Amino acid sequence: MNLAINASTRQNWSLFIIFLRREFTGQYMGSVTSVGWALIAPLAMLAIYGYVFGEIFKVRFPEADAVGFLGYLALGMWPWIAFSESVNRAVKAVRGNDALVHKTALPHEIFVYATVIATFLTHLAGYAAVMLVLALMGKPLVWLMLPLVLYYMFLVLLLAIGLGLIVAALDVFLNDVEHGVPLIITLWFFSTPILYSPSLLPANVLPYLDLNPMAYIVTSIREAMLLGQWVPGWIDGFALIASITVLVFGRWFFNRCSPRFEDFL
Repeated sequence: MNLAINASTRQNWSLFIIFLRREFTGQYMGSVTSVGWALIAPLAMLAIYGYVFGEIFKVRFPEADAVGFLGYLALGMWPWIAFSESVNRAVKAVRGNDALVHKTALPHEIFVYATVIATFLTHLAGYAAVMLVLALMGKPLVWLMLPLVLYYMFLVLLLAIGLGLIVAALDVFLNDVEHGVPLIITLWFFSTPILYSPSLLPANVLPYLDLNPMAYIVTSIREAMLLGQWVPGWIDGFALIASITVLVFGRWFFNRCSPRFEDFL
């Protein structure tokens, strides 16, 4: 029995590596400039946001004084880009592999894992490049807090995988999911303090930010890298439990739906 389980685990792991490699080559190796564009597009968006809000609207708040608005925006924008792109791409992870769903008896969740992790790792590399650029520009970042930032990015990955499993399963049964998810992600973006500081919000709104895991993560990354601050509290435990819960529920939901995929594809 144990030998059979170990053999199955090794086979699933090998399949995951194959699909992960395929995601990288399929998404980013289609041309000699595709990897560059994977980094250039978010950088361009960051520059546009920075110019519009930092130069035209003259957005200013004390938390951004040390690194400027663009640096402040970059520290919060990239975790969001990694999260949102991973979830958006996960929507079609199963439907886009419908031929394999019909012809092979492999765990369907591997499609979602490969899609989300490949997308996430690409933007994580972009985040490292952004931080390097900020350092070369002389922006004061607290590099000793980098391991903590990696922990927060791990929480983002857990959330992205959990939600990715949910939306990928729903997309098999409901064609409207691919249109609804980007809208929800956009609303979520503007309810997260990325383009603005939490200090600008009314006092009666601030408690609701604790219900938004991405708000906690973005704010915590900024406090760590800009101020070198980390004061453990109940919200840290809540964020970890929430991320794990989303992952566990997403996996349970996906596996409950998985046996019916062939009937709808």
